[in-house]
Amino acid sequence: MGRATQRFSRINIDKTADNAAAVLSDYPRRRAMASRWSLSLQSPQITGMPRSDSYGNKAEEQITRHVDDQQFVKKCEVIVREIMPDVAQDENWAKILDYYYMKQLGTDEVIMDRLGYSHSAYYYAKKQALCAFAEVWPPFPNELLVFNQRNS
Repeated sequence: MGRATQRFSRINIDKTADNAAAVLSDYPRRRAMASRWSLSLQSPQITGMPRSDSYGNKAEEQITRHVDDQQFVKKCEVIVREIMPDVAQDENWAKILDYYYMKQLGTDEVIMDRLGYSHSAYYYAKKQALCAFAEVWPPFPNELLVFNQRNS
Protein backbone atom coordinates (compact mmCIF):
# COMPACT_ATOMS: atom_id res chain seq x y z
CA MET A 1 0.00 0.00 0.00
CA GLY A 2 2.88 2.37 0.74
CA ARG A 3 4.56 2.00 -2.69
CA ALA A 4 1.40 2.95 -4.57
CA THR A 5 0.88 5.98 -2.34
CA GLN A 6 4.46 7.07 -3.03
CA ARG A 7 4.02 6.44 -6.76
CA PHE A 8 1.07 8.81 -6.96
CA SER A 9 2.34 11.30 -4.36
CA ARG A 10 2.33 14.25 -6.79
CA ILE A 11 -1.08 13.32 -8.18
CA ASN A 12 -4.40 14.37 -6.71
CA ILE A 13 -5.71 10.82 -6.47
CA ASP A 14 -9.39 11.68 -5.98
CA LYS A 15 -9.65 14.10 -8.91
CA THR A 16 -7.51 11.95 -11.19
CA ALA A 17 -9.59 8.86 -10.36
CA ASP A 18 -12.77 10.84 -11.08
CA ASN A 19 -11.41 11.91 -14.48
CA ALA A 20 -10.44 8.35 -15.40
CA ALA A 21 -13.82 7.05 -14.19
CA ALA A 22 -15.59 9.60 -16.39
CA VAL A 23 -13.66 8.40 -19.45
CA LEU A 24 -14.21 4.72 -18.69
CA SER A 25 -17.91 5.31 -17.93
CA ASP A 26 -18.32 6.41 -21.55
CA TYR A 27 -16.78 3.15 -22.84
CA PRO A 28 -19.99 1.03 -23.04
CA ARG A 29 -21.89 3.68 -25.01
CA ARG A 30 -19.00 4.32 -27.38
CA ARG A 31 -18.44 0.56 -27.87
CA ALA A 32 -22.12 0.15 -28.75
CA MET A 33 -21.96 3.05 -31.19
CA ALA A 34 -18.82 1.66 -32.81
CA SER A 35 -20.31 -1.82 -33.22
CA ARG A 36 -23.77 -0.86 -34.48
CA TRP A 37 -22.75 1.77 -36.94
CA SER A 38 -23.13 1.05 -40.59
CA LEU A 39 -22.50 3.24 -43.52
CA SER A 40 -25.44 3.55 -45.82
CA LEU A 41 -24.62 5.44 -48.95
CA GLN A 42 -27.59 6.76 -50.80
CA SER A 43 -27.93 8.30 -54.18
CA PRO A 44 -29.00 11.92 -54.26
CA GLN A 45 -32.71 12.42 -54.76
CA ILE A 46 -33.79 14.78 -57.49
CA THR A 47 -37.36 15.88 -56.96
CA GLY A 48 -37.41 19.07 -58.96
CA MET A 49 -38.44 21.03 -55.87
CA PRO A 50 -36.34 23.99 -54.76
CA ARG A 51 -34.46 23.51 -51.51
CA SER A 52 -32.00 25.41 -49.45
CA ASP A 53 -28.32 24.62 -49.50
CA SER A 54 -27.31 22.20 -46.80
CA TYR A 55 -24.07 22.72 -45.00
CA GLY A 56 -21.89 19.89 -43.96
CA ASN A 57 -21.67 16.36 -45.12
CA LYS A 58 -23.82 14.05 -43.03
CA ALA A 59 -22.15 10.86 -44.29
CA GLU A 60 -18.72 12.30 -43.56
CA GLU A 61 -19.80 13.34 -40.06
CA GLN A 62 -21.10 9.81 -39.39
CA ILE A 63 -17.84 8.29 -40.58
CA THR A 64 -15.84 10.66 -38.39
CA ARG A 65 -17.95 9.87 -35.31
CA HIS A 66 -17.62 6.14 -36.02
CA VAL A 67 -13.83 6.36 -36.36
CA ASP A 68 -13.65 8.44 -33.17
CA ASP A 69 -15.71 5.82 -31.31
CA GLN A 70 -13.58 2.98 -32.68
CA GLN A 71 -10.36 4.73 -31.67
CA PHE A 72 -11.70 5.51 -28.18
CA VAL A 73 -12.74 1.88 -27.63
CA LYS A 74 -9.43 0.53 -28.90
CA LYS A 75 -7.46 2.98 -26.73
CA CYS A 76 -9.36 1.95 -23.59
CA GLU A 77 -8.99 -1.75 -24.37
CA VAL A 78 -5.26 -1.47 -25.05
CA ILE A 79 -4.63 0.45 -21.84
CA VAL A 80 -6.66 -1.87 -19.63
CA ARG A 81 -5.80 -5.23 -21.17
CA GLU A 82 -2.23 -4.76 -22.33
CA ILE A 83 -0.62 -1.89 -20.46
CA MET A 84 -2.32 -2.10 -17.05
CA PRO A 85 -0.79 -5.49 -16.11
CA ASP A 86 2.66 -4.02 -16.85
CA VAL A 87 2.23 -0.87 -14.73
CA ALA A 88 -0.06 -2.24 -12.02
CA GLN A 89 1.30 -2.96 -8.58
CA ASP A 90 -1.74 -5.15 -7.91
CA GLU A 91 -2.54 -7.88 -10.44
CA ASN A 92 -6.27 -7.15 -10.04
CA TRP A 93 -6.18 -3.51 -11.13
CA ALA A 94 -6.89 -4.39 -14.76
CA LYS A 95 -9.62 -6.81 -13.69
CA ILE A 96 -11.33 -4.15 -11.57
CA LEU A 97 -11.46 -1.71 -14.49
CA ASP A 98 -12.44 -4.40 -16.96
CA TYR A 99 -15.19 -5.91 -14.80
CA TYR A 100 -16.67 -2.62 -13.59
CA TYR A 101 -16.41 -0.30 -16.59
CA MET A 102 -15.94 -2.43 -19.68
CA LYS A 103 -17.83 -5.66 -19.05
CA GLN A 104 -20.18 -4.12 -16.46
CA LEU A 105 -20.39 -7.36 -14.48
CA GLY A 106 -22.15 -5.74 -11.56
CA THR A 107 -21.83 -3.35 -8.69
CA ASP A 108 -18.67 -2.61 -6.75
CA GLU A 109 -19.83 -5.10 -4.13
CA VAL A 110 -20.21 -7.91 -6.67
CA ILE A 111 -16.73 -7.28 -8.09
CA MET A 112 -15.28 -6.88 -4.59
CA ASP A 113 -16.61 -10.32 -3.64
CA ARG A 114 -15.54 -11.88 -6.93
CA LEU A 115 -11.94 -10.69 -6.48
CA GLY A 116 -11.83 -11.35 -2.73
CA TYR A 117 -11.24 -7.81 -1.48
CA SER A 118 -12.35 -6.27 1.77
CA HIS A 119 -14.44 -3.09 1.40
CA SER A 120 -11.64 -0.60 2.04
CA ALA A 121 -8.99 -2.58 0.13
CA TYR A 122 -11.24 -2.74 -2.94
CA TYR A 123 -11.95 0.99 -3.05
CA TYR A 124 -8.27 1.76 -2.49
CA ALA A 125 -7.28 -0.62 -5.32
CA LYS A 126 -9.95 0.84 -7.61
CA LYS A 127 -8.65 4.39 -7.10
CA GLN A 128 -5.09 3.25 -7.69
CA ALA A 129 -6.16 1.40 -10.86
CA LEU A 130 -7.94 4.50 -12.14
CA CYS A 131 -4.83 6.60 -11.47
CA ALA A 132 -2.65 4.08 -13.31
CA PHE A 133 -5.09 4.22 -16.24
CA ALA A 134 -4.91 8.03 -16.20
CA GLU A 135 -1.10 7.89 -16.24
CA VAL A 136 -1.12 5.97 -19.51
CA TRP A 137 -4.05 7.84 -21.14
CA PRO A 138 -2.70 10.20 -23.83
CA PRO A 139 -2.76 13.85 -22.73
CA PHE A 140 -4.41 15.00 -25.95
CA PRO A 141 -7.24 15.98 -26.29
CA ASN A 142 -7.71 15.90 -22.52
CA GLU A 143 -5.31 15.26 -19.67
CA LEU A 144 -6.72 13.00 -16.96
CA LEU A 145 -3.95 13.54 -14.42
CA VAL A 146 -4.52 16.27 -11.84
CA PHE A 147 -1.42 17.27 -9.93
CA ASN A 148 -1.34 18.52 -6.36
CA GLN A 149 -0.57 22.19 -5.88
CA ARG A 150 2.95 22.76 -4.65
CA ASN A 151 3.31 25.09 -1.71
CA SER A 152 6.20 27.47 -2.32
